[in-house]
Amino acid sequence: MPTHYTREGLTQHDTASLQSAHAKRATTLSIKQSKYNLLRECSEGFSALIVLITSDESLSTAPLEETDEERQTRAKQVWDKITSLIGYFNLSPPRVLDLVLEVAGSQAAYHWRFFLDLLRCSSWGSTSHERTSRKGKGKESGDWVQDELESIKGVMGREGDRTLAMVLGVKFRFSQVRTIYQTEAHPQEPDGEPSPPGLIYMAALLLKYGFISLSDLLPFVHLTSLRDR
Repeated sequence: MPTHYTREGLTQHDTASLQSAHAKRATTLSIKQSKYNLLRECSEGFSALIVLITSDESLSTAPLEETDEERQTRAKQVWDKITSLIGYFNLSPPRVLDLVLEVAGSQAAYHWRFFLDLLRCSSWGSTSHERTSRKGKGKESGDWVQDELESIKGVMGREGDRTLAMVLGVKFRFSQVRTIYQTEAHPQEPDGEPSPPGLIYMAALLLKYGFISLSDLLPFVHLTSLRDR
């Protein structure tokens, strides 16, 4: 095509320059990636996100003293800022969710209620619920076994957000694969922790409060298939 333009006298540029421009244009249209697919190209946006969810604005200095309304209002304000960062820096939402879960796992001991409220503000928390206790003064102590069995059935059959379960499951899978490779490389050393305790804690909370379904998470945490590879 560039040769045809030069031969017909349709342009003053030489053939080599036209061919170079044509190749660059074709590359841009065909195989150029969006910025949010490359973490290094959005370091400013993800850095702002990490600063936001680890600051005093998100992690209260007195989490046990604030009311539910205050915590939920603060979570809504933080989520509005997160959505602004996603739009302004064109961040990938699954990567944002991954970072939120990472920070939530590290702060789960004191701030788990805030992160559950934060997820409820997002589309990933549409299936969540507030757990109510079934035990009362009129309940006999022997009923707890049946209650636990019914709770397990509810977790297995409950609908949850599959994107949230997938991102959480990939984090489990990564830690498990890393543990297997370390064990194979150093068999004389004792096995390490298969998954970070904070990640396990957050998974239990997300299951308990209906954010995810156990049936969506199990395919990622089944270790036998990994050892057979």
